[in-house]
Order: sequence, then structure tokens, then C-alpha cells
Amino acid sequence: MQSKVRRDLRRTSSPEIFTTMLVASDGSVDTGVLRAIAELGTVLAPALGRFAAERATRPHLLAMRRIVKRMRRAGDGSAELAGIALEFWEEVVAATGNVAFALAFNSLTVSDGSVLEQVRHLLADEPRAVDDYDCLVDAIAARKGYAAAERATRIFTRATYPDPPCSAR
Repeated sequence: MQSKVRRDLRRTSSPEIFTTMLVASDGSVDTGVLRAIAELGTVLAPALGRFAAERATRPHLLAMRRIVKRMRRAGDGSAELAGIALEFWEEVVAATGNVAFALAFNSLTVSDGSVLEQVRHLLADEPRAVDDYDCLVDAIAARKGYAAAERATRIFTRATYPDPPCSAR
């Protein structure tokens, strides 16, 4: 019965259901759903970077720079760093001015936050790439959409793939 319900949810629900689907009936994390969330982030990342580069305002850029400074101060403490990384992406999403991205991001962060403690070790490499976050802000500030898309993808692929693919230059 549980699998039929989950199958039906996959066909008829929206991203808000991630929170429910992420935790299996035995309380463990459903790694397939976690992978799907990470892959969705990887697909969204280039669009977030590109649109933020086109639309970010000075207040968005200042907020992103402040957040990156907080990430540097947090060091390698993944608990604090993961929360700050979510704040960063929230600001990037806001800079896109795209309500659909905001709603998708909200559903992902609600899902991510609900089990963040359980899966933090799986996502640890993403927020530790503080230099990449800094470069992303630079690309957004310079209005270089392609570079911002590439940097955002690089950050997200750290969470999805153990060894990020080399960028072809």
C-alpha cells in the first residue's frame, strides 16, 4: 500500500511533497528522493546563475557578499555553513525575480531543512566551496550570465557528484 501511495504522489503532487517523501516509513532518508532533490538543484543552478546575473540589484549583490563573508568566518563547521549556504541560494533566487524559481526553491529548502541533520555529511562539499560562491557573486555582479551559470552548476554538482566534472574551456 505504501508504495502505491508513493507512486500516486509522484504522479499527482507538487514539489511540496518532497518533505513527506524524503523520510521513509522506517524514519530513514529515502536516498532516491534525496538524489532527485539534488539533481533538481543541479538542473536549476545554471538558470539561477544566469537570471541573477541579468537581474540582480545592488542590494542583492551586497547581501550575497555579506553571506559569503559569513561563510568564510564559519570555516569548515558544516552545520552552520549549510544553513548559511541556504541563505545564499535564497538571495540568488530572489535576485532572479522569478516567482516559479522562488516556489521551487522554497519546496527544496523545506525538504532539505527537514532532514538536514540526517544528510549533512552527504552535502558537506557544497557549502565548503566558499571560493566558488565568491566567484559566483563576481560573475553575477559583472553581469556575465554564462560564467554565473557555470559557477552555480559547479557548486551544485559538488552535492550531487563526488568529483565535479571538469569544465571545458
